[in-house]
Amino acid sequence: MKQTSGLPFRIDQHRKIALQVWLILLLGCIISVFSALTSFAKETSKQQVLTQNISDLNSPDPNTASRAAASLGVSADLRAVEPLIEALKNSDSMVKYSVSAALQKIGAPAVPAMITRLDNDDAEFIALLAENLGRIGDPRAVMPLCQLLSQKVSYKVRMAAVKALGDIRDPRAIKPLIDVMKEKFSAERHLAMEPLVKIGVSALEPLLAELKSDDPDVVRIAAAALVKIGDSRATEPLIDVFETTDSNAVRIALAGALGKIGDKKAIPALLAALNDEMPVVRRLAASALAKIGTPAIDELVKVLKSGDSPGLRKSAARTLGKIGDVLAVPFLIAALEDSDVEVRKASARALGRLDDESAVLPLIKPLQNSSPELSKAAADALVRLEAKAIPHLISQLEKDVSNRNAPDKSALTANVLARTCSAAVEPLITLIQQSDIAALRAVAADALAQIGKPAVEPLIDELLQEDLTFRSPLENILARIGQPALKPVIRLMESTDELVRRAAIAILGDIWEQGAEKPLIKALADWKNRQLAAKGLNAMEWLPKFASDRVHYYLAVGQEQTVLDDWKVNKQILLLDFKSGIMLRTEYAIQAFLRLGKENLVPEMIQIMKDEQSRIIAQAFFQCGNEPMRQAALNFMKR
Repeated sequence: MKQTSGLPFRIDQHRKIALQVWLILLLGCIISVFSALTSFAKETSKQQVLTQNISDLNSPDPNTASRAAASLGVSADLRAVEPLIEALKNSDSMVKYSVSAALQKIGAPAVPAMITRLDNDDAEFIALLAENLGRIGDPRAVMPLCQLLSQKVSYKVRMAAVKALGDIRDPRAIKPLIDVMKEKFSAERHLAMEPLVKIGVSALEPLLAELKSDDPDVVRIAAAALVKIGDSRATEPLIDVFETTDSNAVRIALAGALGKIGDKKAIPALLAALNDEMPVVRRLAASALAKIGTPAIDELVKVLKSGDSPGLRKSAARTLGKIGDVLAVPFLIAALEDSDVEVRKASARALGRLDDESAVLPLIKPLQNSSPELSKAAADALVRLEAKAIPHLISQLEKDVSNRNAPDKSALTANVLARTCSAAVEPLITLIQQSDIAALRAVAADALAQIGKPAVEPLIDELLQEDLTFRSPLENILARIGQPALKPVIRLMESTDELVRRAAIAILGDIWEQGAEKPLIKALADWKNRQLAAKGLNAMEWLPKFASDRVHYYLAVGQEQTVLDDWKVNKQILLLDFKSGIMLRTEYAIQAFLRLGKENLVPEMIQIMKDEQSRIIAQAFFQCGNEPMRQAALNFMKR
């Protein structure tokens, strides 16, 4: 009974499982169909986008065409290659740029189609294809590009092909590029150098072979390429050719090349070239030795000490200066005594480049006692040594002035100090302030005046530290400097210190430069300094044009009666000064009224103070020396 009752249950279970399996299979079929439909839809959409973008490449709108090119590049779809290549013919530069970028993004898959299109009559189109092939860098493009170089094509195409071969960097391009390099009267022969350099050491042997060419240009280009490749194996062949060639053009080219390599093996050949019959070779050899640097010093010193010709010794001295190593200083100092003046001049200039204080005193000696040319060379060197030379030059200046038994050479020394400009300003000011020798102070003042603008602010700073009760010698120097000192001195006139204003007015009165007149006219209304301002204006032969200027001027030069003769007008001018709200002008007006004997105006002035509630007028009353005014001001201030 138990076995029979379980059978229907097992049958129901099998049916249930079968139904589930069937449903799963059905669901799988549905999903597969849906997926296929989705993929089809996507592919259809992708095809539509591709088709639309290809169509948009021909749009007259550059922005639309450029966006289409960018999208095709991102898609990397090979079906876009041909349309993109064709779009390189577009006349718009922005579109061409976008199309080129798209082809480069697609990369190697686009190369075969691009190569097939190189056979075209449109030079600009072929040049663009070559440029893009180079940037993609696929080796399959090498031989087609080389073939372009062997054909009669435009300069633009050949230039693009040469550059593209350099970008690809394939050794198979070496011979075609060297063939281009050897083409006489070819504008692009010089362009072949950079691609050969990019290819690198593989081009070494072929380039070395070209050093024996009869064409100086080929040798020059090959040498320049070898230098840039930078392989030491090129040094000795370059030296051999340099030493044996009969071509001046080749020697010129190789002298520069040996300097760029910087190998000390080249030193003997370059030293010999310092005596070359051609100045340009001598100059290039010297530059090459300077680039080699310290390793060349010993050999150059030997030449400097015992070279057969003055020209050779001169070149050695100049080269040691260019190297810039202080190891050469003692030998250059010794060469200041050379029998040839040109060698002495070159040694002096070289010492100026080496920035060593031990050279200063030896350079001062020829500055003082030699020919004008050597003196100038020594001066130039001392100017370059600047801070290191200045203390010694100051000391020499003192000796020059104090030595009465020798010709006065102080002007030469002072001139060198002046040429060091700002570095010499403080020492020269100190010398003026501390020396009790008038002639020495005068020479130092001459140097500061010659320095000019860089000396102005330091002179003013020192001037403001001095007792200005008496005229400072620094004022005279500022006046001699002239125009560069004008604006800084005018700023001093805004000072509240009467003595500072006095110094500024005195300087302006001595400058006599355009621009000094206006502040001096303004200074006529500075009661305590009015006479000094008038003195400066008189020196400029100035005449007053306006009524206010006339009043101030007449009072400055003591012509009070002239002011009183037209008192009605002049009183109003002075009252305007009195009520100006500017302390200096208010004080001026008060003193003017009192000087003119117009004490009867005191009540009127007191009333103006009260009416205008002017503290400036009250402060001016305190200092005017008139007791009623002082008392009125005191009462006013207490309120």
